[in-house]
Amino acid sequence: MLWRIFRPDPASFLAKRHRLKAKAMLNRLSHLSFRTRSSDRDAETDRLRRSRIVKLMEDVASEILLERRGLKARYDEACVSAGFALDDNSQNETCSRDAMLADLSTTVMACEKRLTILSGHLERLAAARAEIGAIDGETADRSSPKDRVYATGDGRTGAVDASRR
Repeated sequence: MLWRIFRPDPASFLAKRHRLKAKAMLNRLSHLSFRTRSSDRDAETDRLRRSRIVKLMEDVASEILLERRGLKARYDEACVSAGFALDDNSQNETCSRDAMLADLSTTVMACEKRLTILSGHLERLAAARAEIGAIDGETADRSSPKDRVYATGDGRTGAVDASRR
């Protein structure tokens, strides 16, 4: 009788053994699975990441615009100097005037090349910004004038003014 009290029931013993095996197997499989974040948290992370990228692009565009503005001022000054040198009919040596014109011509061509490069950078930034807007689901109609500063370079909306390049 006492043996009956302390003797385990074979059915419960097997059930417990199966439960332990199943638990051990689940523990081994738990290393293979992983948890994911909520979609709200993912969306917030993506939004913050895109806003940092847009901020960086705006900073770079501002730097380019500052460089372009300064270069354009020096370009205009060199063009005016070249014009005065051409109109100079005084008795200055022709050799020195020709050397000055050659130097100014080289400077003007280098400025034009750099202005073209800077305009290209602004256009690529505008295209990248449009792509980021497309990821966000924005449309061109919802862009602000600040977004369009990349295209015109001076905050105006509309077509790019070729004379400002």
